[in-house]
Amino acid sequence: MIERQFYAMSEENDSILWANVDDRYKFDFWREDIYNLPLEYPHIFKMIYGDFLDYTGTNTSPIFSKKLRDIFNEFIPKENIEWIYLKVENKDGSLHDAYMPRFTPMPHMFDVLNEELSIITEHGDIMMPRLSINKTKDKHFIRFIKNSLMNYVSSELKKAIQKAQITGVKFKKINMYP
Repeated sequence: MIERQFYAMSEENDSILWANVDDRYKFDFWREDIYNLPLEYPHIFKMIYGDFLDYTGTNTSPIFSKKLRDIFNEFIPKENIEWIYLKVENKDGSLHDAYMPRFTPMPHMFDVLNEELSIITEHGDIMMPRLSINKTKDKHFIRFIKNSLMNYVSSELKKAIQKAQITGVKFKKINMYP
């Protein structure tokens, strides 16, 4: 039997976005607030550094191009993911469609962690995640709600991303635990 392997997925460069948001809207993709946002987010993200890539980081969580979203849809059951639609504006004024994943039902970190070996603060933040081989056997993408900057992909999803020549992403193999 082949052991399950995951890779930390992160942005290749430090691309940073900012959002044009007025006081009428609460801008918070952090933690559970992402579950209160409409599926079509009404504001345009503006690039500060560089141009929008297939995988572009923000100060809270990455956003995906349509091309990357479509790859994820091949690996994650439709009933387990929703996509928040966004617009991104490059410095030259060009607009791009972008998407942010939202999982349904809301995942819990213990669904994929080895609880005994992971280090979690008294406030519930994950300092040292230890993914469980057994608990991740049917998963291809993992994001912790309380630490949404931590994104993990299965080896199968990583291969599909690399084959499609997705821009802006890099991978680091992580250790897996029972």
